[in-house]
Amino acid sequence: MDKETSTYLDGARFVAAFAVMLCHVDDYMVKGVIPFVDHLGIESVGVFFVLSGFVIGYATEFREKDLRTYVVNRAARLYSVVIPCLVATLILDTVGHHYLHSIYYSHESFLREVSHMAVSCLFLGYSWLLPHGILPGNDGPFWSLYFEVPYYVLFGTVWYLRGLRRFVMPVLAFLVFGPYMLIFFPLWLLGLGLYHLFHHIALKPAPARFLLALSVLLWIVFESLLKYFDVCPNVTADIKAGPLLLYGAGICFMVSVTGFHFSKISLAGIARPVRWLAGATFTLYLLHFPLAWFLNGAMARSPAGNWPAVLRWAILIAVTFGLVLALAQVTERRKHVWRRGIEQIFTATGRMFGSRTKLETIEPNQPLF
Repeated sequence: MDKETSTYLDGARFVAAFAVMLCHVDDYMVKGVIPFVDHLGIESVGVFFVLSGFVIGYATEFREKDLRTYVVNRAARLYSVVIPCLVATLILDTVGHHYLHSIYYSHESFLREVSHMAVSCLFLGYSWLLPHGILPGNDGPFWSLYFEVPYYVLFGTVWYLRGLRRFVMPVLAFLVFGPYMLIFFPLWLLGLGLYHLFHHIALKPAPARFLLALSVLLWIVFESLLKYFDVCPNVTADIKAGPLLLYGAGICFMVSVTGFHFSKISLAGIARPVRWLAGATFTLYLLHFPLAWFLNGAMARSPAGNWPAVLRWAILIAVTFGLVLALAQVTERRKHVWRRGIEQIFTATGRMFGSRTKLETIEPNQPLF
């Protein structure tokens, strides 16, 4: 992947994560400060699914040459953020339930909260064993991982395994995760296919830039149609609107990535700060809601509770964002430490059974695209 496209994707990932935070603060904490953001959080998840498939396409072609590397890298990427964020959420929720009763209006027992965290660590919150779904405490954004992680599993089993296992393991994964996870799988696959499509097409800069501009126009038309048919105000209550928003935003984003990739537009001047901000996006996405919700409750009990809405909104955004950037220094920016630890677990497991784990020796099959 060339540096310009990589920078563009990093910027898109950060903007999408920041949009989710803006949407949640505006929807649930300080309402109405910024117009037209009530549904951007859901649309941003559509961008994430496309990005995820696209990046997996790149990683499996150039970096993750065998199943063990694939599993280790995915686990390090996920758990370097998931585990610290779940622990932080549990602490914030526990303190909030005891001291901010008016904000934390519902309360589960501590053991029940811990059990939800354990299920979330296995990404089974929407499994058909749990038909109503569960979330880890007050961390609502976690829901998208219940879809994305099964996609990693499905793709990995098909890409790396051979023979009968290549067909049996996806079926077993389906039986574990359940059919609900497949709702957004085509969107993820579109991102994966887009990456491989770049090997087979070539556009000159002029039509590519036209395509990039067209993606903006498509998004404006899409937003206008949502507004005209009054979809956005009901998106929180109407579950049917969710897939529409994710697929619409995801397809517009795919068009923009295609246009930018061939446009020869340089982003060298902003590459370094964009890359640094992108290094905190997973933490921003997963932890902003528990943090902001707790801060909002604390502010409600302080003199800031009577401050103008715009000022309260600005404080919430600034403090939450600042804390997330600080916490990212010990989460995803340290995923190399997690990677070494997971590698050691595989090595120890292999020694325990007297041989190397099979994950070390399984190389990918022929490309799917």
